[in-house]
Order: sequence, then C-alpha cells, then structure tokens
Amino acid sequence: MGELRAYVIARDRFCLGQLFDPTHVCRDKWGDPHRPDDLEELTLEHVPSVHGSEDVRRDDEAHCVALCSSLNVGGTPATVRAFARARLREKYPECSGRRIGHG
Repeated sequence: MGELRAYVIARDRFCLGQLFDPTHVCRDKWGDPHRPDDLEELTLEHVPSVHGSEDVRRDDEAHCVALCSSLNVGGTPATVRAFARARLREKYPECSGRRIGHG
C-alpha cells in the first residue's frame, strides 16, 4: 500500500478537497490546518466505482485519490466522493471496474 499511496499523492500533488471547494481548509489527524500541497500530510482515499455498498474496494490508482485527514478519516462526504469518482473516470476512461497497475 505504501507504493500506491506514494504514487497517488505524487500524481494528485494536493488535496482533492481544495479542487472541489477552494475554501476548504485542509487539516491533519489532530485537526491542525496545513497547506493542501503538504504531501506528507495527505492520505489515500479509496473511491468506489459506483455509489453504494455493491462495489468492492480496489487498490489501484484508478480508484484512489489524495485527501487531507479531515476529509478522509471518519468518512468522506458523499459530494466529495462523487466529485472524486467523476474525476477518476475522466482520467481513467479505460478502467471499467477492472484493476489496473501503476508500475
């Protein structure tokens, strides 16, 4: 998982929450604010291909984004997850629910 996290965070380069809402304030796991591009503070969020519980968690870059802890820990808001899902579909249109590699 460490390699996938490093890849996704290097690809995204900042918290996706900042792109979704420019007024978003990124916060670490203790609630302290940090810059959206502080790569050391970003977390890996798994984004299901579809809304709901019928999708399985996939460990590949087509199903993961970088988020700050405040948006990831405790549950990602549905609006942010839908935004992330649409962004991933634009970036990986060839991925129709199948697993792809990042190496």
